[in-house]
Amino acid sequence: MKADWALKESFEVYKQNFWTMVAGMAIVGVLTMLSSLLFVIPGAITLFSLIVNPEITFLLIGLLATTIGFMLYMLFSSVLGGGYIGFCADIYKNKKAEIKRIFSPKRILSLAIYPFILGIPFIIVSGIIFLLIFFLLPLFSGSILAIILILLSLFFFWMAVLTLLYIFLSFTLYAIVLEDTGVIDGARNSIKFVRQNIAEVIVFFLLIFGISTISSLVTLPFMVIPIIGEIIMNLLSLLINMIMVPWLILSMVIFYLSLTEKRTERRT
Repeated sequence: MKADWALKESFEVYKQNFWTMVAGMAIVGVLTMLSSLLFVIPGAITLFSLIVNPEITFLLIGLLATTIGFMLYMLFSSVLGGGYIGFCADIYKNKKAEIKRIFSPKRILSLAIYPFILGIPFIIVSGIIFLLIFFLLPLFSGSILAIILILLSLFFFWMAVLTLLYIFLSFTLYAIVLEDTGVIDGARNSIKFVRQNIAEVIVFFLLIFGISTISSLVTLPFMVIPIIGEIIMNLLSLLINMIMVPWLILSMVIFYLSLTEKRTERRT
């Protein structure tokens, strides 16, 4: 199967380019963390002012600044993520790549608007669930059991739909970068890719989930140690992510390329 082959192949490529890929991920991580200050700082100031001196004008300005900061953070993170995907693709195809490749991604505009366009279906689904709760709960206000059942049913329905959306749209960013296309075409290609390779995709995600779960178990023993244990656990989690994430991104690149190239070969 292509799923396990992609993980094995990516691991071999990753071993040969370990320090370059980890260094690239470290730069992306630091820049992403710094960009989060664009919404964290105004958000913290707004929250503090709400507690100390709740002035409506200042509150609205703070909320606006926080929202704009968060949008800039999403834009910046998406462009960096697309750049790292292109960086991984260059390593796989050319056996090497320079870190500066991360900062010169193709389709910058598509990458910038990607999180906002892809966020629309998630917002719509969440909005529908909220409206259902708003209209259904008053009908069963006299029965606690009915309300609990409705809330649980809607919650699991919401989770199921969001999971399906996530799976079918999970390769959109990869499609944008690897096929040099726009956001809408990237989303369409992602849906097509998953639909045509549904068994492979499910196995691939299960393997990634298993690997991620096993790697996170390493930090669990430190939970029993007060204060110091939590510090060690957080540092160890950061280290594991710095090592694991580049490999998993590379494996998704190889997985996507291998199956799309196979599809192209069949067509020709």
